[in-house]
Amino acid sequence: MTALVRGMVVGLTLAAAALAAAVPGRAQERADLDAARSTLDETEQALGAARSEERALAARLAALADRVEALRAGSEDAARQVAAKEAAVAALERQAADLEVRVGVLQQSLASRHADTGRLLMTLQRIARMPPAVMTLGTDRPLDVVRAATLAQALLQRLEAESDQMRTELQEIADARAAVRSHRQVIQAALADVKRETERLDRLRREAAAAGAELGEAMAAASGRARALGDEAATLTDRVRRLEQAARQAAWARAYFRAPSVRPEPPAAAAPETTTARAPVPAVPPPATGPVFPTDGRVTVAFGERDGAVTTSRGVTFATAPRSRIVAPEAGLVAFAGPFRGYGLLLILEHANGYHTLLAGLDRVDVGIGDSVAAGQDVGRMGQPERGTPSLYFELRERGRPINPLPWLKAGQRKASG
Repeated sequence: MTALVRGMVVGLTLAAAALAAAVPGRAQERADLDAARSTLDETEQALGAARSEERALAARLAALADRVEALRAGSEDAARQVAAKEAAVAALERQAADLEVRVGVLQQSLASRHADTGRLLMTLQRIARMPPAVMTLGTDRPLDVVRAATLAQALLQRLEAESDQMRTELQEIADARAAVRSHRQVIQAALADVKRETERLDRLRREAAAAGAELGEAMAAASGRARALGDEAATLTDRVRRLEQAARQAAWARAYFRAPSVRPEPPAAAAPETTTARAPVPAVPPPATGPVFPTDGRVTVAFGERDGAVTTSRGVTFATAPRSRIVAPEAGLVAFAGPFRGYGLLLILEHANGYHTLLAGLDRVDVGIGDSVAAGQDVGRMGQPERGTPSLYFELRERGRPINPLPWLKAGQRKASG
C-alpha cells in the first residue's frame, strides 16, 4: 500500500491526532475567510465608488448633450441670422453698384453741361467785352440791338439754370458717393459680424465635441472599471461562498471523526446566489438493490489488518487502475464532498438505516453536498500517480461505528447475481 493510503488510514483511525493537527488548519481557514471577506468589502466599496463616478459622468454627459442640443438650436438661429445678413449685404452691394452707375451717369451729364456752359460763358464774355456804344452805333436797325440784348439775357438765364442743375447734380453725386461709403461700411460691419458669429459657433462646436470625446472616454473607462470590479466582486463572492462551504464541510467532518458514536447533522450545501432560501435536503432514499463494490480493484488491506507497526485499518483499501471510475456503493445522499486537511479529496455518503460510507484517495469528485446518488452511479475518478498504483480507501460505518464493509458488499454482490 502506498504512503498516501497509509497516511489516510492513520489519519482516519487516529481522529484525535488528526484533529490536533488540524487546529492550525482551522486557524488558516478562518484567516483565509476573513481575508477574502475583507477584500470583498474593499472591492464592493471601490465598485460603489466606480458606479457613483459612472453615474456622475453620465449626468455630465447628459448635460453636455443638452448643451450640444442648445448649441445646435443656436447654430440654426445664428445660421438664419447669417443668411439674413448675407442677403442684406447682397442687397447693399446691389444698391452700391446702382449708386456707382448713377454717379457715372451724373458725371457724364455734368461733363456735357460743363461743355455747354463753357460755350455760353465764352459768348457772354465776348458780348461783355463789347462797349455799349459800339453795340448801339454798330447797327442800322434798333431792332437788332433789342434782339442782341434779349439774346444776352436769355443766355444769362440759361447759364444760371445750367449752373443750378450742375450744382444739383454735383450734390447728388456727393450724396451718392456718401451713400456708397455708408453702404460699404455697413457691409463691412455685417461681414465682420458674420465672421465673428461663425467663428464663435465653430469654436463652441469644437469645444463641445472635445468635451464629449473626453467625457465619453472617461465614461468608457469608468464603465470598464465598474465591470472589472463587478467581475472581481462576483469572483470574491463566489470564493467567500466556497470558503464558507469548505469551512462548514471541514467542521462537519471534524465532528464526524471526533464523535463516531454520534451522527452529526451534515452541512447544508451553499445556496445559489440568486435564491434566498435553500430547499430542504431530501430524505435518504431506500436501497433499490444490494450494495455494489465502489471499484473493480483488488483488496490490498482488509478491515482489521494492521497497517504499519501501530495502526489497524478500520476500512478496506483497494488498488485501482489509473483514472478508473468510482461508483456509489449504495443509494444515498452526499453528506460531504471536498478536500479535508490531511486526507485529500474525501467523499462521505449517507445511506438508509444509519449507514455511512467514506471514500478517500480520489483525484476528482463529481458530486456535491446534498446530491442524491444511486447505487453504481459514478461519483468520481482516481488519479494516475507518478509511481505505483492508485489506492482507494473505503470505510463503512453503522451509526458512527466502523464495521467490516466486505461482508456487506459481498452480500449485495450475491443478491445481484442470484
